[in-house]
Amino acid sequence: MYNTEVSIAFKNADNTITKIDTNIFELKQLDKKYLDGTIIINKNKKFLCISMKCPFCNKLHSYNYKLKEVLCKDLIIGGCKNSGNFILLIGKKEMVYSIIKERRHINNQIYSTI
Repeated sequence: MYNTEVSIAFKNADNTITKIDTNIFELKQLDKKYLDGTIIINKNKKFLCISMKCPFCNKLHSYNYKLKEVLCKDLIIGGCKNSGNFILLIGKKEMVYSIIKERRHINNQIYSTI
């Protein structure tokens, strides 16, 4: 039996991170509920397809994942191919939040040295 709980985090144009805790069955409703067209989520029986405008290069990036992969892996990272930065995290809540906390800590250290 799979744990259907999943967390999604993505970077916004203003460099903030939106975090959403949901389950695999409610993913399709997210683009209507939370995301104002920034991200488009399509889910069928086997695949999760996510398209979003990149806050770094302003191009559309698309990611396709098998639902089984989303449910089994602790963390999936979607990145910008042009800048090398992550723009999308999907996985177990603890892992997603851990990456966000680590990135914030690194950013704070960088800003404090400038």
